[in-house]
Amino acid sequence: MNQSKVYLTTEFSLIFAGVPLAIYFNLVRVPKIFPLVAVTAFVLLVLLKDGEYKRRELWSLDEIDEVLPGLLVKFILVFATLVVLVMVTRPQALFSFPRQRLQIWGLVMVFYPLLSAFPQEVIYRGFIFHRYRSLFPEPWMQIAISTLSFSFLHIIYDNIPAVLLTLAGGYIFSRTYLKTRSILITAIEHAIYGCCIFTIGLGHYFYEPL
Repeated sequence: MNQSKVYLTTEFSLIFAGVPLAIYFNLVRVPKIFPLVAVTAFVLLVLLKDGEYKRRELWSLDEIDEVLPGLLVKFILVFATLVVLVMVTRPQALFSFPRQRLQIWGLVMVFYPLLSAFPQEVIYRGFIFHRYRSLFPEPWMQIAISTLSFSFLHIIYDNIPAVLLTLAGGYIFSRTYLKTRSILITAIEHAIYGCCIFTIGLGHYFYEPL
């Protein structure tokens, strides 16, 4: 069923501006995982009820062979850049997480892809690209709004590096999703970058104790 642009604009504003702002200003006093779960459940319900949505996007790996070499090259370049950045700015933090808290690091490596990367890709790629295509009909618009919304979400951590790093990450993930139309492939890429961030010593920008 087609939705009016006024309705879609209001919905978009509430989800992608209202929710992060509510968390940022402590209007929602719950662990950050709870709003993520709630929004993920909502967008999945909307997508699965939409007869025009191709559910296969949630799990498809059809394009993995085609895009894998490019994904690996990008990751190597980004990984090397971030390692150098940490060595220059906070050398004591380099690989400090696995060195000092190996068991917790292992748990993050297992659960971050499942509980964070995949849900965020459902919301910020699958949902935005499909749900709001009438508002943002051009691919460059979809990439831009997905990237900016994803970066804006990270104001909840109240630091500039989190916003800047996710601005770059959001652009990378949006391009991958547009090329593959696979949430799973994009989530795998997202998870690799996220695990890299935590491993090399930048995770403190994206973590607050409960």
